[in-house]
Amino acid sequence: MKALCLTVFILSLLFSGCAAGPHGMPYSDTGEVVLQATVEGMSSAASYADITFTQGRHSLSHQLPINGHSLAGSMVVPVGVWDILMVLYDSEGNAQYQDQATDVMVQPDQSTAVEFQLRPADALVQVFIDLADYPAADAVFRVRVYFGDRLEEITRETLDEPLIGEYSLAPGSYDFSLQLYTDSFRISDRIFTGTWHVIDVEPADELTIQWEPEMESVTITANIHQLPRAPENLQVSVVDGGVQLSWLPSLDAVQGYRVYWQPGPWEPFGPLHEEPIADCTFFHTEEKHGLFAVAAVSPIG
Repeated sequence: MKALCLTVFILSLLFSGCAAGPHGMPYSDTGEVVLQATVEGMSSAASYADITFTQGRHSLSHQLPINGHSLAGSMVVPVGVWDILMVLYDSEGNAQYQDQATDVMVQPDQSTAVEFQLRPADALVQVFIDLADYPAADAVFRVRVYFGDRLEEITRETLDEPLIGEYSLAPGSYDFSLQLYTDSFRISDRIFTGTWHVIDVEPADELTIQWEPEMESVTITANIHQLPRAPENLQVSVVDGGVQLSWLPSLDAVQGYRVYWQPGPWEPFGPLHEEPIADCTFFHTEEKHGLFAVAAVSPIG
């Protein structure tokens, strides 16, 4: 579908509801809005146009039949600033084209031309969030839904409320993703970030997305090894300016032994050599004062 260019002339005529204005001149607080347009280049048949005037919480709607490629009609609208939505439907009630004009000033005794660039009608996209298999489902009270750069938010107050969003999207392709939150939308309360997927939105379509967190099985394999018992009866003596250590072997299978030295109570133990030694004796060429310890090294290091 290609875009259509449509000009609607809005003529606010004096209506029966009048009041006295400055210098005693009457003015109208309502007007008759006259719409006339020619619609060309439609790739599908349009049967009628639905026109909605919106002002804050107030709205007025009117339908105009499309005869061939033209439409014409009128409706009573209070003067003021309005947003005007025009949607063209086929004979079965399916939206085909639409556009919206915002901040249109309707004044008495004046006509206003509004140009619509009618494009293929928006699609209705419903997002249902299924947390049945999600282990942290009871903690989810807020959701952020991304359609490309467009951000929507879903909230609930109790776990009984479903997490459902309904959105009107222009036709096109969107990068789609969701994020789950707990009590707020602070980043510290975000507990799940979904992967991005591309969704295609067709004109005037009704698209339902049943979303659930991506879950994968994790296999954990562990080899459990018991620590070897420590060697006993550590003996330390000063010999020829160095330090001689000896101990009894561990009662378990070991790879060797490692000797540690602590120079004082405010410093940590540090190893006196890199590789484990196989013998139950160790000679250090420097005389050291402090504490000594020996650890058995298991077969897996």
